[in-house]
Amino acid sequence: MDDLTLITCSYNTPDITLTMLKSWAAVHNHKQHLLLVDNSTNTDTQLLLKESNTPFIVNTGAYHGDGVNKALNLCKTEYALLVDTDIIFHKPHNNMYEQFKELDLTLMGKIEGDRGGKKIFKRVNPWHCFINVKHIRKYGISFFDIKKMKDSFKTDTLYDVGSTFLEDIKKAKLKIGDVDLSNTYYTHFEGMSWYKNKYDSSKEDTGIDFGGTHNNFGYVQLYEHKVKEFLKYREIYSSIDITDKFIL
Repeated sequence: MDDLTLITCSYNTPDITLTMLKSWAAVHNHKQHLLLVDNSTNTDTQLLLKESNTPFIVNTGAYHGDGVNKALNLCKTEYALLVDTDIIFHKPHNNMYEQFKELDLTLMGKIEGDRGGKKIFKRVNPWHCFINVKHIRKYGISFFDIKKMKDSFKTDTLYDVGSTFLEDIKKAKLKIGDVDLSNTYYTHFEGMSWYKNKYDSSKEDTGIDFGGTHNNFGYVQLYEHKVKEFLKYREIYSSIDITDKFIL
């Protein structure tokens, strides 16, 4: 997968981000292009990444969607796999990557709409999707349109992250693959990658750097089993060394 870049945006979740990268390294035996945009308001994530000699880009306090736009603009490969930092990888992605290329798709992932009791314009789930970077540049398509998103707050249906992206790709009549790879190729611990967490490096390590999950209307405490499941994976991948496993 030499022509694929792994893209992710982190926000004050150092332990979660590092565990995701370790899980990737555990199931893929080659050095990977990486564009990690750190939107964090502190330096905890950056310190951990520096310790493992893992490249990242600082984009302090930016919106998640703006961070993805930045990464796609900087991407040097023809293809990208966009993931949230609260992803755990289970299987190599080589075969799905090859199918994505062979079918000449522009976007591939699970198409969904309404979530959490809210009406949302359909999107390919932005926490795990393949993107043809060459195609979106040719047609001038950006991942995130903040104006459309904010304007939609006044309506019954929201443009959530990824909604305008799918809409613009459809308008350009480009090919989209609707496929659900969750629980086979990866697990998504929803909300942990962008929730306003309670991580504090000065306090005793609780093993987690998140405090809850978020929907469009409020905060809900994580179920205990969800925390335990993440900690199980963190323990599984704790010994993985990602030093020099990722390149810009």
